Amino acid sequence: MNVLPRRSSLLEHLADVKNHRCLVGGDSLPMHFALGTGTPCVTPLTCTGPWEIRDYGVQKKIISPFLEEVLLQKGIP
Repeated sequence: MNVLPRRSSLLEHLADVKNHRCLVGGDSLPMHFALGTGTPCVTPLTCTGPWEIRDYGVQKKIISPFLEEVLLQKGIP
Protein backbone atom coordinates (compact mmCIF):
# COMPACT_ATOMS: atom_id res chain seq x y z
CA MET A 1 0.00 0.00 0.00
CA ASN A 2 1.15 3.54 -0.65
CA VAL A 3 -0.19 7.07 -0.59
CA LEU A 4 -0.37 9.11 -3.76
CA PRO A 5 2.12 11.98 -3.41
CA ARG A 6 1.61 15.56 -4.52
CA ARG A 7 2.75 15.99 -8.09
CA SER A 8 3.60 19.03 -10.17
CA SER A 9 1.40 17.97 -13.10
CA LEU A 10 -1.77 16.06 -13.82
CA LEU A 11 0.15 13.73 -16.14
CA GLU A 12 2.47 12.69 -13.29
CA HIS A 13 -0.56 12.11 -11.07
CA LEU A 14 -2.25 10.08 -13.82
CA ALA A 15 0.88 7.93 -14.20
CA ASP A 16 0.86 7.22 -10.44
CA VAL A 17 -2.75 6.02 -10.62
CA LYS A 18 -2.13 3.88 -13.72
CA ASN A 19 0.74 2.11 -11.95
CA HIS A 20 -1.53 0.73 -9.22
CA ARG A 21 -3.16 -2.70 -9.27
CA CYS A 22 -6.09 -1.27 -7.30
CA LEU A 23 -6.87 2.25 -6.10
CA VAL A 24 -8.82 2.74 -2.87
CA GLY A 25 -10.26 6.17 -2.19
CA GLY A 26 -13.29 8.42 -2.21
CA ASP A 27 -15.00 10.34 -5.00
CA SER A 28 -11.89 12.23 -6.10
CA LEU A 29 -9.66 12.99 -9.06
CA PRO A 30 -7.64 9.77 -8.59
CA MET A 31 -10.90 7.77 -8.72
CA HIS A 32 -11.84 9.43 -12.00
CA PHE A 33 -8.34 8.76 -13.36
CA ALA A 34 -8.71 5.10 -12.36
CA LEU A 35 -12.08 4.83 -14.09
CA GLY A 36 -10.70 6.52 -17.21
CA THR A 37 -7.68 4.22 -17.43
CA GLY A 38 -9.48 1.00 -16.49
CA THR A 39 -7.55 0.68 -13.21
CA PRO A 40 -9.59 -1.33 -10.68
CA CYS A 41 -10.78 0.80 -7.79
CA VAL A 42 -12.75 0.56 -4.57
CA THR A 43 -14.70 3.67 -3.63
CA PRO A 44 -16.43 4.30 -0.30
CA LEU A 45 -19.38 6.59 -1.00
CA THR A 46 -20.29 8.72 1.99
CA CYS A 47 -21.79 11.82 0.36
CA THR A 48 -22.14 10.98 -3.34
CA GLY A 49 -25.07 8.96 -4.67
CA PRO A 50 -23.97 5.66 -6.25
CA TRP A 51 -26.07 6.47 -9.33
CA GLU A 52 -23.89 9.55 -9.96
CA ILE A 53 -20.78 7.50 -10.80
CA ARG A 54 -20.65 4.92 -13.57
CA ASP A 55 -18.41 2.01 -12.59
CA TYR A 56 -17.32 0.94 -16.12
CA GLY A 57 -16.90 -2.57 -14.76
CA VAL A 58 -13.73 -1.68 -12.82
CA GLN A 59 -15.13 -0.11 -9.66
CA LYS A 60 -16.55 -1.61 -6.48
CA LYS A 61 -18.72 0.88 -4.62
CA ILE A 62 -19.02 0.67 -0.85
CA ILE A 63 -22.17 2.58 0.08
CA SER A 64 -22.46 4.17 3.52
CA PRO A 65 -25.52 3.09 5.51
CA PHE A 66 -25.94 6.81 6.34
CA LEU A 67 -25.91 7.99 2.71
CA GLU A 68 -29.68 8.52 2.51
CA GLU A 69 -29.55 10.76 5.60
CA VAL A 70 -26.65 12.79 4.16
CA LEU A 71 -28.39 13.23 0.81
CA LEU A 72 -31.60 14.40 2.52
CA GLN A 73 -29.56 17.00 4.41
CA LYS A 74 -28.15 18.16 1.08
CA GLY A 75 -31.74 18.46 -0.23
CA ILE A 76 -31.49 15.51 -2.61
CA PRO A 77 -34.57 13.26 -2.45
